[in-house]
Amino acid sequence: MSDDVYDRRNTWKPKPRPEWLARLNAEGDALDAKTVVPLDEASLMRDAMAKTGLSDFGDDEWLPHFRVLLRAVENEAKLNFFGRILTRSDFILYLEQRLTITDWYNRHPEIDDEIIHEPVFIVGFGRSGTTILHEVLSQDPQFRVVKRWEASYPCPPPEEATYETDPRIKKAHDRITLLNRVTPEMVAMHPFSGDLPVEDAEFTYCCFLA
Repeated sequence: MSDDVYDRRNTWKPKPRPEWLARLNAEGDALDAKTVVPLDEASLMRDAMAKTGLSDFGDDEWLPHFRVLLRAVENEAKLNFFGRILTRSDFILYLEQRLTITDWYNRHPEIDDEIIHEPVFIVGFGRSGTTILHEVLSQDPQFRVVKRWEASYPCPPPEEATYETDPRIKKAHDRITLLNRVTPEMVAMHPFSGDLPVEDAEFTYCCFLA
């Protein structure tokens, strides 16, 4: 039997993208996408500051990673029009996170006094079931997990009284489920929701290390 049988690249092909997305990208080809959807450091940071009313991004250790990523996106990624829109949206969100976390930490230095007792670590290879294990453990009340909406919009911290009704839940849900509308096959591979638990990789995004 040929080894090719075991290569998913030869046995599985994604379905065509939705018609609306194909049309959007086709229209984008007629525009100067890099001008319409810029991915430069200055405009991304400017818009994040405008949206939050904040200007302190914290230390500068993240900036070299950010700049390398921006160069790679422009020179290597070959993004289509919609890809640029999503990338810009994500980068501005991560910059907003940096601004709001830095601001909250500056106003609440007592955060350093917090202690996490007996943390549980889940480790494993990609696609080995770590995510579903994490979600199963999240159902045990002895564990405290972070949900998508908390990771996307961490400040101000959630409050017990509004934990199930916080408007950030819907905001995060509408954002993350866009992936389902762009690539419907994702639903069968990985569920997305504003109130599902997420893993610690989420917290590296605003450092631009992931």
